[in-house]
Order: sequence, then C-alpha cells, then structure tokens
Amino acid sequence: MKLLLVDDESFVRERIRLQINWQEIGIDQLEVCDDGERALNVIRVFKPDILVTDIRMPGLDGIKLAEEYLYHNPEAKVIFISGYSDVPYLRSAIRLRAVSYVEKPIDIAELTADIRTAAEEITNRYQVSLDREELRAKSLFARQTSIAKSLINEENHPEAVQALKEYFKEKSFCLFAAGITQLFPSDRGGLGSPEELFSALMPAFGNAGIGMCFFQDENRLVFHILCTDETQKKTAVLAPLFEQITDYLAQRQVICCHVIGRFVRDASQLYRSYQSAMQSLLRYYYREPGCLILSQEEKPRSLDLNEIPLSAYSHALQKENSEMIVSMLNNLAAQLKMNDGTLPSDVHRFYYSIIMRMYREAEKENILLFDLPMDEYRMLDRLRSCRFLDELHQYTLGVIRDYYEKVNNHYTDNPVVNKIIGYIQQNYANPELSIGLISEHMHLSSSYLAHLFRNVTGCTLGDYLTRIRIDKAQEIMESGEYRVKDVARMVGYRNGNYFSYAFKKQKGFAPSGRAEDLK
Repeated sequence: MKLLLVDDESFVRERIRLQINWQEIGIDQLEVCDDGERALNVIRVFKPDILVTDIRMPGLDGIKLAEEYLYHNPEAKVIFISGYSDVPYLRSAIRLRAVSYVEKPIDIAELTADIRTAAEEITNRYQVSLDREELRAKSLFARQTSIAKSLINEENHPEAVQALKEYFKEKSFCLFAAGITQLFPSDRGGLGSPEELFSALMPAFGNAGIGMCFFQDENRLVFHILCTDETQKKTAVLAPLFEQITDYLAQRQVICCHVIGRFVRDASQLYRSYQSAMQSLLRYYYREPGCLILSQEEKPRSLDLNEIPLSAYSHALQKENSEMIVSMLNNLAAQLKMNDGTLPSDVHRFYYSIIMRMYREAEKENILLFDLPMDEYRMLDRLRSCRFLDELHQYTLGVIRDYYEKVNNHYTDNPVVNKIIGYIQQNYANPELSIGLISEHMHLSSSYLAHLFRNVTGCTLGDYLTRIRIDKAQEIMESGEYRVKDVARMVGYRNGNYFSYAFKKQKGFAPSGRAEDLK
C-alpha cells in the first residue's frame, strides 16, 4: 500500500518517517514531500492510497492539495496534521471525509493508529470489491453453464435459445456449432476448476469475435461455438483457439482431443450439431493428441476386421524374423487411419487376437513372453488403456520385438537343453524349483541332466536359474511398485536376506529398497 507524507517542516517529516514502523501497519511504499505543489506532481505518478498532509503550508495548502487529490482518487484516504485547531480547517477536514485531524505536536502513537485504520479500511474495501467480482464471475459462469447444458437437449431448446440471446445480447450470430473436448487426465495432474478454464479461454474466443459457452461432463468438455462471420468456421480460425485449450490442459498434465459438430444456421439446431459431434468423437482414436476434427456430412468409412483372416498373422509369426508380421501390422494401421469410422473396441479385439496367438506360439517353445503372469482379461484391459491407435500399435510392436528376441536367444543346438531352458523360464518363480524337480519333469537322471546342461551352455543349472531369477527381479524392481521382500518372493526366494546376497553377488550392487523390507 502507498502513502504520501507532505509537510513543510523537515524535523516533522523526519520524525514521522523514522518513528513509524510502516511495514507493520501495512505500508510498503512511502514518499515524502516538503510542499503542496511538488506533492501534486508526485501524486500524479505515485498514486498514493493514503495522503498524510500538513494543512498550513506555503503556496498550495493541505486543504487544496487534498481536494485535488480526492478529485482524482475519490476512494483514497486523507489524514490532516496541523498546529492550528481553528474551526474553518476542522470544517474543511470533515467536508473532505478525512480519516482524522491530528494536532501538533504530533503524538506518533495516535498518528500510527490513524494510518493503520485508513490502511485497514482500504484493504477491506479492496477485498469486498474482489469478493463481488468473484461472485459476479461465478454467477456468469453458472449462467453460461446452464445455457450450454440446455442447448444439447432438444426439449429445452426454446428456453435455452432465448437465454443464449440474452447472454450474448450485444452480438448477432449467423453460424452455430457444438463441440466436444475429450479429456485424458494423468495421475500427476488434474483439470482444475471449470471456472478457471472459462476465465482463461473466454478472452481468446472474444478476441476472435466468436462467442463460446461450455460445461464439463465427466471427462469431456462440451462447447458451443457462435460465429458472427461465415469465415470463422474455417479450421484456420478455430485451430489456434483449440490449441490454446490444448496448451492450457497440457500444463495440467491433461491430454485432450477436440471434435466440432456440423455448423447450423440457427441456435435451435445446436442439439443436432452436438449429435454429429458425438457420432464423430471416436475418430480422435486414429489421430494424435491435441487434434481438431470437424464432423463431415458423409458417414465415416469403417474397416470390417472380421474379413481379415487371422491365419495369415499366425503364419507370419512362425517365420524366423519379425519382418513379415511388422509389415502386415503397419499396413493394417495405415488402413485403419483411412477408415476412422471403425470402432476402437473392434481394433482392440483384433490386436488382442494377434498378441494371444503370439502368446500361444511362445508357449509351444517354452518361452515366457511376459515377465509377470498375463491372463486374457489383463491383456485386453492393457490394450483398452491405449488412448490412440498409434499407442496400441507401438505397444504391440514392442511385444513382437520381445517375442523374436526371446525366440532367437532361446535356442541351443540341443533340443533337450532347449526344453530345460523353457521349463526354467516358465517356473523360475516356484521356490521348490530344483535340479531334482527339473530332472523329474524331463524324465532324466539329475547327474545326466546337470552334465548335459553344463556341456551345452557352459554354466551349471543352479547358476542359470539364479541368473534368470535375478534378471527378472531387476526388471520388476525398475517399476518401483514393489518392495524388495515382495520381489524376492515373486522370483522364487523365500528369504529376503539370501535374495539380497545373491542379487549383489551377481549384479555388483544391492537391490534397491529399505533395509527393513528384507526382514
């Protein structure tokens, strides 16, 4: 808060300036003048909230200074100081609504209390003004939200259209469209309040001459766009506005995509525009985050995935490298993007069928395709969590890469040893797994099994089992989701301390986690 002190007597000015704790009473900027004329120039630049002035000064006295000051700053506060307690000056002080009239010699405590009172009154008035503005903004937002909701309901249209006209009473619109912003919040962020979004976006639309109202419906924002000009419906005009929405949400760790329904000539038809936006909404799945989709008159094309033989993919999986199946999947993704009317649920199921065929092929070779148990429902849920086709496609290509890497690294020249390796990779999490259990499964003696395995691989069965378990443990711990003792159990160790010893011996460092987790 700003205060200007004016007095022609230097010792009075200095005493007041030095003996009052300005910060304590809410004054963070202080200016001092020695006469009224100079004070007027300071007032024009400094614009103080409080004026403390001597009444009798050479040239421009305190009464005239205060009159000029209050003429330009009617909400400001004035405190008079004077050595003359005559009636005319006192009357002038009352007429100018002075906070107080302090007589000389000045009582610093009294003056400090008067300044504190003036500062508190200004602060309270400012807060009331803020509260009123906030209440007005909330009322405005609630009104536009109510209108936006009603406009998508055909039955409520007459009342909603009238309310819309009253809300935008200063503008005349010729085109209307409903739009939907699909939201994908992350665990690290959130949308924030709709009021904040409204306040942030309204200026952008207003500067473009476009009316806008919206409401939030779970993970969607429903917009209504009102154009005053035919050219405003063009992508070149709308795209920058929706880019601002995308940027605003990205700062809050929220990914989004936008769909705008067909433009209509009358606000009473906005519910139809909304319906067309809903019909086109899933097309975002075949685009990129932040995309803006305009609804088309014609129905989007779709790809009948039931007509694509899965046997061709099974055949490709049996080849010695991934070249064929990767090429097939890339072609499929390209076709889907050109046929963006295909239901994403159908795409999920198709990719799921390919991955499960890969899983079955891996089982035949005793290869553990996934490090953690993956049942059919978990896999389908994992694919459904992919928000865009590219995300699903890249995940599937990653599974394919892992599959062929494990296939190519899995084989030795000895089929018996291959079966032993496959059995270990499938059962390493069993704490009972041992040479005896493996030999029983293979119907071979323990001594022959151990000798054969070492001759072919160059390491003992025990060392190989330990390496598999520790490698798997390291992969699991990288997720950061499990405690060390839990990881130990997941890879076949009953004793956390022994697991820690084995891990450090093989990797050269201790497993991450708290020491108490090993107890």
